[in-house]
Amino acid sequence: MYLQLFSTCLLFINLAVINCKQLPTQLKTVNTTKSSVSSNLSHDMYSGCLIESMDQVTEFHNPNYPGLDNISTICALNLKIYDSDVCQVRLDFTNFDLDQPTNGNCLGDKFRVTTSAGTPIGVPTLCGRNDNQHFSILFDTNNDGDYRWHVTATQINCRYEMDMYPYPMPSVAPENCLQYFTSPRGQIQSFNNEHAYLNNLDYLICVQRGAHTCRVSYSADHNNFIGIAYTAPDTVKALVGDSACANDYLVIEGGSRDGNLPTRDRYCGNRLHYANGATVAAPVVSKANGPIALRFY
Repeated sequence: MYLQLFSTCLLFINLAVINCKQLPTQLKTVNTTKSSVSSNLSHDMYSGCLIESMDQVTEFHNPNYPGLDNISTICALNLKIYDSDVCQVRLDFTNFDLDQPTNGNCLGDKFRVTTSAGTPIGVPTLCGRNDNQHFSILFDTNNDGDYRWHVTATQINCRYEMDMYPYPMPSVAPENCLQYFTSPRGQIQSFNNEHAYLNNLDYLICVQRGAHTCRVSYSADHNNFIGIAYTAPDTVKALVGDSACANDYLVIEGGSRDGNLPTRDRYCGNRLHYANGATVAAPVVSKANGPIALRFY
């Protein structure tokens, strides 16, 4: 597996997974960082280009990190799977600041993930600003502008045992989920949030379902749900449904005011609201059974 970095949409949603038996009183998060790591835990940090690693946890950053670089080059991390029980690789971006896209396309610095044979694996090509984003997995740079990245790659062992790994291991993401969130409350944002829209995105964002989860509430204020497939002069409007959202959209399965019928799945426009044509924001609630997943298309 290779991580390769080649040298106007805003989606920022508040998430609340509601437990019908006991409402959460405190947000719990999975800690994927280690305050101290001994050498036998196979955790190493690398800077530079053309790096190869079999470590369980690998940190990879640009040569002058935390400073900036502006040299045209290709920086690749060849991540070799260290154990046959490893089923996934999760990438966490501490810093990710590359050239902004041009008309939605990454024409300058860019990041991509492929297999060792160079075959794409469903991870979108990224550029722009993506601090604190993550994937469940070369940098190709130019000298037109500064760039910086710090990526942590964690190989997730499906036969995880606490005596083997005395620090919390990220949860295994469901199949086809590019991102996986395990907290009952939190925030989800699109790639290159607050900057230019990236073209041709199509991926699943999944959330862990608790044992007694009965519904999920999604909300976004008017500054945090902007410009999804909507170019009409009247820009303060929610669009809902298949006919209104035929191009780019966010899928919230079984969404409505309270999760009851009638429900709609597609949401776009410049407001997140359960009703088509609304000019203010309001939560969208889903009672859909099965995995909790959003599709950003």
